Amino acid sequence: MAARIKVSYQEKHELRAVAELLKPVVRSCKVIERCGNGRFKRAYMDLEIPGENVQQVQTCR
Repeated sequence: MAARIKVSYQEKHELRAVAELLKPVVRSCKVIERCGNGRFKRAYMDLEIPGENVQQVQTCR
């Protein structure tokens, strides 16, 4: 299973901490340098989650 997540952060060490937690499943990470004049910076991470680790998730509506 593959997934893409958007990470919003203010300092580089925050992004490094998230990347370290997701390290086993991160395929790539793209940092967006220019996000306008906003308070947060962005990065997009592509994840590859092995099939045996995928659990069925129920959503609440």
